[in-house]
Amino acid sequence: MTGVDLSDRDPRPVTGKLGHTEQLKARISTLEQQVIDLELAIQEPDDDLAAARAANRELMAQLNRHAD
Repeated sequence: MTGVDLSDRDPRPVTGKLGHTEQLKARISTLEQQVIDLELAIQEPDDDLAAARAANRELMAQLNRHAD
């Protein structure tokens, strides 16, 4: 015996580990793209809301000017 403890060694072959790592990397990439897509989906309504609020402020300002 060489004195090296291999009791916690993963019995799967190295190629299996590499395949698993590649699967995890692919999953991470997919999740990162989903995050980007969701951030964009959230941003669009925020932009629309900001534009609507700006238009509302302008209309209220015009209304107030004509009320005087």
